[in-house]
Amino acid sequence: MKLHFINTGCVFPYIYYLSIVSAAKLHSIDEVILWTTTDVKDNHCFELLKNRISIKTPEIPPIPNLHRAKERYCGVNRDRVRFAVLADILRWKILYEEGGIYLDLDTFSLRNMTSCLGSKEVWIPFERAEGWSTSQNVFAIHAVIAESGSEILKSSYDYAMDRMKRNFGSIRWTETGNQAIERAIRGADQSKIAIGSQELFIPFTIWEQDFWDRDDLVLNPNAYLLHLNATLNESRLKDITPNWIKSSTNLYARLVKKILSKEEWDI
Repeated sequence: MKLHFINTGCVFPYIYYLSIVSAAKLHSIDEVILWTTTDVKDNHCFELLKNRISIKTPEIPPIPNLHRAKERYCGVNRDRVRFAVLADILRWKILYEEGGIYLDLDTFSLRNMTSCLGSKEVWIPFERAEGWSTSQNVFAIHAVIAESGSEILKSSYDYAMDRMKRNFGSIRWTETGNQAIERAIRGADQSKIAIGSQELFIPFTIWEQDFWDRDDLVLNPNAYLLHLNATLNESRLKDITPNWIKSSTNLYARLVKKILSKEEWDI
């Protein structure tokens, strides 16, 4: 089984390094691949990874209206929307072609997830609606496991490309990601799908301010993953450095020091 990460931006913060190193350490995996669409230059974290994992350039399909993509409702930065749409479409394409585990670069691995798929075709975590501006529950896409050649992934890819074609660049934040896989799953044979629980794969609503301000949070001992939600926590995550990890008693800092050796995180 392969482990995939996708980088579509020009920056490569320290938390991305920790995400990849924690996942590579904990998973029984044949190859760890960082697919990057940009040339990341003069970045210490990126340079360190070159000797540890495979770094590849993905084949980018022609995506309609990508250069004009903007968020229809939230006023999110145009470049960020383009990066997110590109990452969504590459996620479905790469998993369809390669199979394996996909993880967002703002996750931190806590346990080996390779057995979650079992005999199913696709595994994905489910997220309840608390904290969102919608009343609907959604499939989270910061972690996806799938067999190569899955029709569910092909359907997700086709839907995402169609939304870009129809919307002339003005698109909802989740249309090419969460909504695409939700539509595909809804029309699929349900016996081919495994669902992960929010408690084990999204144990905290990280966008809440008190996650970063409290030192007394306790993690579910069976949790597999922590998702830092970089979109909503950009200012906080910029401040995370080896020195912050060293001095902080925040849950994330404690987990980094528990899972990784000092030589791995203190770079």
